[in-house]
Amino acid sequence: MHAIYTQLCKHLAVVPEIPLKELLPAPIARIIDLNSVGDSLEERLLAVTKAYYDIFEDDRNFRPISGKNPTDIPNFFRSLRFHYPERREYQHSRVTGFNADQTLLEALSILKIDYETLKV
Repeated sequence: MHAIYTQLCKHLAVVPEIPLKELLPAPIARIIDLNSVGDSLEERLLAVTKAYYDIFEDDRNFRPISGKNPTDIPNFFRSLRFHYPERREYQHSRVTGFNADQTLLEALSILKIDYETLKV
C-alpha cells in the first residue's frame, strides 16, 4: 500500500502528506522475549519467525490447492494474494534474552534484528 501511495504522489508531483508509519500495519511484536523459548537455535529462530509470520497458517491456506482443478489454480492464487495479510519487516522489533550464542546473533544480524541481552 505504501509503495502505491509513494508512487502516486511522485506521479502527481506532490509531497506525501501522510507519514509512511501511518500507512503500515503495526508490528505484531515490538519485543520478542526468548527467555521462555527452548535453547536450540531452531527453537529460537522459529519463535522469532512466528512472531512475524505464521508459516503454518500459510501452509493451511495453500494445502487446498492439491484438490483444485488445474484451471481453478490461477484464481486460487489470485484470491490468496488479494487477501494476504500485510506485515512489517523484522527490523521493526527487538529480540531480548539472557543469553545468545554467536550463531543466533549472526542469524539475527542477517535478518537485521536487534538483540538486547537482559541483565540478571
